[in-house]
Amino acid sequence: MRAVRRCLSVALLVVVAGCAASQSADPADLDGLLVLAGDTTTAHLTAWVGGAAMDAGRGVETPDGAAWVAAGRADVLVAALRDGSLRLSDPARNGGGGLDWRSVKARGESGAVEAGPFYFPTWDPDGGRFAALAGDLDTDPQLTLIDPSTDAAFSIPLGRPVAAAPPAWIGTDQVAILTGTAEAPTSILVDTTNGAIVDGPSGAHLLAASADGLIVAMTDSAGTVTIRTADAWRSGDGSSIGSVDLPAGAVAPSSVALDATGGRLAIAWLTDARTINVAVHAKARDWRRVGMPTIGKAAGAVIAWFR
Repeated sequence: MRAVRRCLSVALLVVVAGCAASQSADPADLDGLLVLAGDTTTAHLTAWVGGAAMDAGRGVETPDGAAWVAAGRADVLVAALRDGSLRLSDPARNGGGGLDWRSVKARGESGAVEAGPFYFPTWDPDGGRFAALAGDLDTDPQLTLIDPSTDAAFSIPLGRPVAAAPPAWIGTDQVAILTGTAEAPTSILVDTTNGAIVDGPSGAHLLAASADGLIVAMTDSAGTVTIRTADAWRSGDGSSIGSVDLPAGAVAPSSVALDATGGRLAIAWLTDARTINVAVHAKARDWRRVGMPTIGKAAGAVIAWFR
Protein backbone atom coordinates (compact mmCIF):
# COMPACT_ATOMS: atom_id res chain seq x y z
CA MET A 1 0.00 0.00 0.00
CA ARG A 2 2.86 2.37 0.74
CA ALA A 3 4.06 1.85 -2.82
CA VAL A 4 1.09 3.90 -4.01
CA ARG A 5 2.42 6.93 -2.15
CA ARG A 6 5.88 6.40 -3.62
CA CYS A 7 4.54 8.20 -6.69
CA LEU A 8 6.16 11.18 -4.95
CA SER A 9 9.64 9.65 -5.13
CA VAL A 10 12.49 11.88 -6.20
CA ALA A 11 12.35 10.30 -9.67
CA LEU A 12 10.21 13.26 -10.73
CA LEU A 13 6.91 11.88 -9.47
CA VAL A 14 4.81 9.92 -11.97
CA VAL A 15 5.99 8.74 -15.40
CA VAL A 16 3.88 10.36 -18.07
CA ALA A 17 4.47 12.49 -21.14
CA GLY A 18 2.72 15.67 -22.10
CA CYS A 19 2.64 19.34 -22.86
CA ALA A 20 0.78 21.92 -20.79
CA ALA A 21 -1.92 23.93 -22.50
CA SER A 22 -1.72 27.68 -22.96
CA GLN A 23 -4.22 30.40 -22.14
CA SER A 24 -4.30 34.16 -21.62
CA ALA A 25 -3.21 35.36 -18.17
CA ASP A 26 -1.71 38.31 -16.36
CA PRO A 27 2.06 37.62 -16.32
CA ALA A 28 2.16 38.91 -12.73
CA ASP A 29 0.18 35.84 -11.68
CA LEU A 30 3.13 33.66 -12.69
CA ASP A 31 5.94 35.86 -11.37
CA GLY A 32 8.33 33.77 -9.29
CA LEU A 33 7.04 30.37 -10.42
CA LEU A 34 9.58 27.55 -10.81
CA VAL A 35 8.83 24.24 -12.55
CA LEU A 36 11.29 21.36 -12.67
CA ALA A 37 10.08 19.06 -15.43
CA GLY A 38 11.62 16.23 -17.37
CA ASP A 39 11.78 12.50 -18.00
CA THR A 40 13.30 9.62 -16.08
CA THR A 41 16.86 10.73 -16.82
CA THR A 42 16.89 14.49 -17.41
CA ALA A 43 15.02 17.41 -15.87
CA HIS A 44 14.88 21.07 -16.86
CA LEU A 45 14.09 23.97 -14.54
CA THR A 46 12.06 26.88 -15.89
CA ALA A 47 11.43 30.19 -14.09
CA TRP A 48 8.74 32.78 -14.80
CA VAL A 49 10.15 36.11 -13.61
CA GLY A 50 9.90 39.75 -14.55
CA GLY A 51 6.45 39.52 -16.10
CA ALA A 52 7.25 36.62 -18.43
CA ALA A 53 4.32 35.26 -20.42
CA MET A 54 3.27 31.65 -19.97
CA ASP A 55 5.24 30.49 -22.99
CA ALA A 56 8.26 32.65 -22.15
CA GLY A 57 9.66 31.02 -19.03
CA ARG A 58 13.45 31.22 -18.72
CA GLY A 59 15.57 28.10 -18.41
CA VAL A 60 17.64 27.84 -15.23
CA GLU A 61 20.72 25.64 -15.17
CA THR A 62 20.44 22.67 -12.79
CA PRO A 63 22.88 19.92 -11.85
CA ASP A 64 22.58 16.57 -13.62
CA GLY A 65 20.11 14.29 -11.91
CA ALA A 66 18.09 17.05 -10.22
CA ALA A 67 14.78 15.65 -9.00
CA TRP A 68 13.60 18.28 -6.50
CA VAL A 69 14.17 22.01 -6.07
CA ALA A 70 13.19 24.65 -3.50
CA ALA A 71 13.95 28.37 -3.20
CA GLY A 72 15.27 30.02 -0.06
CA ARG A 73 16.39 33.48 0.98
CA ALA A 74 18.07 35.70 -1.64
CA ASP A 75 16.80 33.39 -4.42
CA VAL A 76 19.24 30.64 -3.51
CA LEU A 77 18.04 27.20 -4.61
CA VAL A 78 18.59 23.81 -3.05
CA ALA A 79 18.27 20.72 -5.23
CA ALA A 80 18.02 17.06 -4.32
CA LEU A 81 19.52 14.70 -6.87
CA ARG A 82 18.35 11.20 -7.73
CA ASP A 83 21.42 9.79 -5.98
CA GLY A 84 20.28 11.34 -2.68
CA SER A 85 22.87 14.13 -2.60
CA LEU A 86 22.18 17.87 -2.24
CA ARG A 87 23.33 20.90 -4.24
CA LEU A 88 23.11 24.61 -3.43
CA SER A 89 23.03 27.39 -6.05
CA ASP A 90 24.10 30.96 -6.05
CA PRO A 91 21.23 33.51 -6.47
CA ALA A 92 19.09 32.23 -9.32
CA ARG A 93 16.28 34.68 -10.05
CA ASN A 94 18.35 36.76 -12.46
CA GLY A 95 20.82 34.00 -13.30
CA GLY A 96 20.40 31.02 -15.58
CA GLY A 97 23.33 30.31 -17.86
CA GLY A 98 26.48 29.69 -15.87
CA LEU A 99 24.67 29.28 -12.54
CA ASP A 100 27.04 27.74 -9.99
CA TRP A 101 25.98 24.80 -7.79
CA ARG A 102 28.05 23.37 -4.94
CA SER A 103 27.73 20.11 -3.07
CA VAL A 104 26.20 20.30 0.41
CA LYS A 105 28.24 18.21 2.87
CA ALA A 106 25.94 18.07 5.86
CA ARG A 107 28.08 17.60 8.98
CA GLY A 108 26.62 16.38 12.26
CA GLU A 109 27.64 17.43 15.75
CA SER A 110 30.71 15.16 15.62
CA GLY A 111 31.89 16.83 12.43
CA ALA A 112 31.32 13.70 10.35
CA VAL A 113 29.46 14.02 7.06
CA GLU A 114 25.86 12.75 7.28
CA ALA A 115 25.34 9.76 5.02
CA GLY A 116 21.86 10.54 3.70
CA PRO A 117 20.37 9.92 1.20
CA PHE A 118 18.38 13.15 1.39
CA TYR A 119 14.94 13.85 -0.05
CA PHE A 120 12.68 16.90 -0.47
CA PRO A 121 14.79 19.70 1.13
CA THR A 122 12.37 22.43 2.24
CA TRP A 123 13.41 25.87 3.51
CA ASP A 124 12.24 27.23 6.86
CA PRO A 125 10.16 30.44 6.99
CA ASP A 126 13.29 32.56 7.31
CA GLY A 127 14.74 30.89 4.22
CA GLY A 128 18.15 30.37 5.79
CA ARG A 129 18.10 26.66 6.65
CA PHE A 130 16.25 23.69 5.28
CA ALA A 131 14.86 20.39 6.47
CA ALA A 132 15.17 17.20 4.45
CA LEU A 133 13.96 13.67 4.94
CA ALA A 134 16.94 11.32 5.20
CA GLY A 135 17.81 7.65 5.36
CA ASP A 136 15.53 4.71 4.57
CA LEU A 137 12.02 6.17 4.78
CA ASP A 138 10.48 2.78 5.58
CA THR A 139 12.85 1.53 8.26
CA ASP A 140 14.97 4.33 9.73
CA PRO A 141 13.82 7.79 8.59
CA GLN A 142 15.23 11.01 9.97
CA LEU A 143 14.50 14.69 9.61
CA THR A 144 17.81 16.46 9.01
CA LEU A 145 18.08 20.22 9.56
CA ILE A 146 20.88 21.84 7.57
CA ASP A 147 22.36 25.34 7.74
CA PRO A 148 23.92 25.70 4.27
CA SER A 149 26.08 28.64 5.31
CA THR A 150 28.15 26.28 7.49
CA ASP A 151 26.89 22.83 6.35
CA ALA A 152 26.09 22.16 10.03
CA ALA A 153 23.41 19.48 10.38
CA PHE A 154 21.21 18.12 13.14
CA SER A 155 19.21 14.93 12.63
CA ILE A 156 16.03 13.90 14.44
CA PRO A 157 15.11 10.18 14.32
CA LEU A 158 11.43 9.87 13.44
CA GLY A 159 10.91 6.36 14.78
CA ARG A 160 8.29 5.28 12.26
CA PRO A 161 7.90 4.90 8.48
CA VAL A 162 7.14 8.12 6.62
CA ALA A 163 5.65 8.81 3.21
CA ALA A 164 7.91 9.72 0.30
CA ALA A 165 6.45 13.22 0.26
CA PRO A 166 7.81 16.69 1.04
CA PRO A 167 7.81 17.93 4.64
CA ALA A 168 6.18 21.30 5.30
CA TRP A 169 7.24 24.05 7.72
CA ILE A 170 4.09 25.17 9.52
CA GLY A 171 5.78 27.72 11.73
CA THR A 172 9.28 28.82 12.62
CA ASP A 173 10.08 25.67 14.61
CA GLN A 174 7.62 23.00 13.49
CA VAL A 175 7.72 20.63 10.51
CA ALA A 176 4.79 18.49 9.38
CA ILE A 177 5.65 15.10 7.84
CA LEU A 178 3.18 12.77 6.14
CA THR A 179 2.91 9.19 7.38
CA GLY A 180 0.47 6.29 7.12
CA THR A 181 -0.72 4.74 3.85
CA ALA A 182 -2.57 5.86 0.74
CA GLU A 183 -5.75 4.39 2.24
CA ALA A 184 -5.20 5.93 5.68
CA PRO A 185 -2.88 8.95 5.46
CA THR A 186 -1.69 10.48 8.71
CA SER A 187 1.00 12.95 9.79
CA ILE A 188 3.41 13.82 12.55
CA LEU A 189 4.56 17.24 13.78
CA VAL A 190 8.23 17.65 14.68
CA ASP A 191 9.50 20.39 17.01
CA THR A 192 12.85 21.41 15.53
CA THR A 193 14.04 22.99 18.78
CA ASN A 194 13.96 19.82 20.86
CA GLY A 195 13.08 16.93 18.53
CA ALA A 196 9.71 16.27 20.17
CA ILE A 197 7.23 14.46 17.91
CA VAL A 198 3.44 14.44 18.22
CA ASP A 199 0.69 13.04 16.03
CA GLY A 200 -0.73 15.49 13.53
CA PRO A 201 -3.94 15.64 11.49
CA SER A 202 -4.92 12.83 9.17
CA GLY A 203 -6.28 12.77 5.63
CA ALA A 204 -3.64 14.66 3.60
CA HIS A 205 -2.07 12.85 0.65
CA LEU A 206 0.11 15.85 -0.22
CA LEU A 207 0.90 18.85 1.95
CA ALA A 208 2.56 22.17 1.08
CA ALA A 209 3.02 25.37 3.06
CA SER A 210 3.55 28.99 2.11
CA ALA A 211 7.10 30.21 2.66
CA ASP A 212 6.01 32.09 5.78
CA GLY A 213 4.54 28.88 7.24
CA LEU A 214 1.09 30.39 7.82
CA ILE A 215 -0.96 28.82 5.01
CA VAL A 216 -1.13 25.19 3.92
CA ALA A 217 -2.60 23.34 0.96
CA MET A 218 -3.41 19.64 1.10
CA THR A 219 -4.89 17.07 -1.23
CA ASP A 220 -7.41 14.38 -0.33
CA SER A 221 -8.41 11.02 -1.77
CA ALA A 222 -10.87 12.71 -4.16
CA GLY A 223 -8.14 14.89 -5.63
CA THR A 224 -9.46 18.13 -4.12
CA VAL A 225 -6.85 20.66 -3.05
CA THR A 226 -7.95 22.54 0.09
CA ILE A 227 -6.28 25.70 1.39
CA ARG A 228 -6.33 26.37 5.15
CA THR A 229 -4.44 28.41 7.68
CA ALA A 230 -1.75 26.30 9.30
CA ASP A 231 -3.42 26.85 12.69
CA ALA A 232 -6.77 25.60 11.38
CA TRP A 233 -5.19 22.50 9.86
CA ARG A 234 -3.18 21.77 12.98
CA SER A 235 -6.19 22.15 15.27
CA GLY A 236 -8.50 20.17 12.99
CA ASP A 237 -11.30 22.74 13.20
CA GLY A 238 -12.40 21.96 9.63
CA SER A 239 -12.34 25.55 8.36
CA SER A 240 -10.80 26.49 5.03
CA ILE A 241 -10.09 29.59 2.99
CA GLY A 242 -10.57 27.97 -0.39
CA SER A 243 -10.40 24.82 -2.47
CA VAL A 244 -9.73 23.63 -6.01
CA ASP A 245 -11.59 20.59 -7.30
CA LEU A 246 -10.21 17.93 -9.59
CA PRO A 247 -10.67 19.39 -13.10
CA ALA A 248 -12.26 17.47 -15.96
CA GLY A 249 -9.79 15.03 -17.46
CA ALA A 250 -7.48 14.99 -14.43
CA VAL A 251 -6.71 11.90 -12.36
CA ALA A 252 -4.94 13.41 -9.36
CA PRO A 253 -2.69 16.28 -8.25
CA SER A 254 0.94 15.15 -8.28
CA SER A 255 2.62 18.29 -6.87
CA VAL A 256 1.33 21.43 -5.13
CA ALA A 257 3.08 24.63 -4.04
CA LEU A 258 2.01 27.88 -2.39
CA ASP A 259 3.86 31.13 -2.93
CA ALA A 260 5.54 33.15 -0.17
CA THR A 261 2.35 34.33 1.58
CA GLY A 262 -0.13 31.74 0.34
CA GLY A 263 -1.88 33.99 -2.15
CA ARG A 264 -1.11 31.84 -5.18
CA LEU A 265 -1.31 28.09 -5.56
CA ALA A 266 0.34 26.04 -8.32
CA ILE A 267 -0.82 22.48 -9.01
CA ALA A 268 0.66 19.83 -11.30
CA TRP A 269 -2.23 17.63 -12.47
CA LEU A 270 -1.85 14.12 -13.81
CA THR A 271 -4.48 13.71 -16.53
CA ASP A 272 -6.29 10.63 -17.81
CA ALA A 273 -4.45 11.16 -21.10
CA ARG A 274 -1.18 10.49 -19.22
CA THR A 275 -0.06 14.10 -19.42
CA ILE A 276 0.99 16.67 -16.83
CA ASN A 277 -0.67 20.09 -16.80
CA VAL A 278 0.45 22.88 -14.47
CA ALA A 279 -2.20 25.36 -13.33
CA VAL A 280 -1.89 28.50 -11.16
CA HIS A 281 -4.78 29.68 -8.97
CA ALA A 282 -5.07 32.99 -7.09
CA LYS A 283 -6.77 33.82 -3.79
CA ALA A 284 -7.51 37.31 -5.12
CA ARG A 285 -9.74 35.68 -7.74
CA ASP A 286 -11.50 33.26 -5.39
CA TRP A 287 -8.96 30.56 -6.20
CA ARG A 288 -9.96 30.46 -9.85
CA ARG A 289 -7.34 29.32 -12.35
CA VAL A 290 -5.37 32.28 -13.66
CA GLY A 291 -2.85 30.57 -15.88
CA MET A 292 -1.44 27.36 -17.30
CA PRO A 293 2.29 27.86 -17.96
CA THR A 294 3.79 25.95 -20.85
CA ILE A 295 6.20 23.30 -19.57
CA GLY A 296 6.75 21.27 -22.74
CA LYS A 297 7.11 17.51 -22.93
CA ALA A 298 7.79 16.06 -19.50
CA ALA A 299 7.72 12.91 -17.41
CA GLY A 300 6.58 14.82 -14.36
CA ALA A 301 6.79 18.19 -12.64
CA VAL A 302 7.95 19.56 -9.30
CA ILE A 303 6.70 23.06 -8.49
CA ALA A 304 8.25 25.80 -6.35
CA TRP A 305 8.16 29.59 -5.99
CA PHE A 306 10.82 32.20 -5.47
CA ARG A 307 10.22 34.11 -2.23
